[in-house]
Amino acid sequence: MNTKDFATLKAYEEAYTSSNLALTNLIASGSVDHSVELKRVQFETFPHIVERLESVCDVLGISKREFLERALVDALNSTWSTFTETYQRLTGHPYDGELQPGKEAV
Repeated sequence: MNTKDFATLKAYEEAYTSSNLALTNLIASGSVDHSVELKRVQFETFPHIVERLESVCDVLGISKREFLERALVDALNSTWSTFTETYQRLTGHPYDGELQPGKEAV
């Protein structure tokens, strides 16, 4: 690995360590006392999807919870962006409704 790639890797590691997801991981695991309310998101799915999820998480070295939280945040942000951009393109003005609660995802 060259120096630039190594520096990039370290920057990603540091950003992860200082991210909200790293803190949420600690809270969810019970390693840290918290006053933040966490809610459960849960659904049933096919076994082969769970096996793929577990394989990907093993390769990435992250928990299923962390992977799914990141995927959910990405999907929410992308969906909201597509909705508001499409609405504005079709109507000629920005969407004046609100994303509730908490506005945009992390």
